[in-house]
Amino acid sequence: MDAAVTQAREMLEAHGLFVISHSELDQDSWGRTDLCVSNESSEGACGSGKVQIHLNKKGVISLVPQGALAHSIGKALGVVAGTGKPGVVSQSRSNKSPAQVGDIVVDCSKFGDSVIGPTEWQAMRLTNQGWVRCRHSELYPRGHNNLGEFLAIIGALQSV
Repeated sequence: MDAAVTQAREMLEAHGLFVISHSELDQDSWGRTDLCVSNESSEGACGSGKVQIHLNKKGVISLVPQGALAHSIGKALGVVAGTGKPGVVSQSRSNKSPAQVGDIVVDCSKFGDSVIGPTEWQAMRLTNQGWVRCRHSELYPRGHNNLGEFLAIIGALQSV
């Protein structure tokens, strides 16, 4: 996770975006770090974007750009927010990934500052060729992250 945070910071700074603060939420059963991002380097800069970096038990890291700078953050990280392109970066904590062929991961993105807003989700399956997207939703104009993640699970199970 630390390597992913460092890499994200470097990629953001190379595109003129700055990490104002970061917080780690849980590293016992899974990992998540939130990076507060601004396009101003000053100490008092107000973050107008966020990157959620998720690490699941299988070693898969997903990057979720959010807020007013979501598209700029996504561009810097190679994740195009709101276009249906994958936002999951497959990485393993070791050379021997605990993920097995057939495993599925899901994630949802909610864009904007309010609780309800544009939302999309996707599901990815591990194949012999690597992680491939097996389901992806349209961009719904009004949604919520928790509902989107539930729908992502349902959609992934329908593709099995």
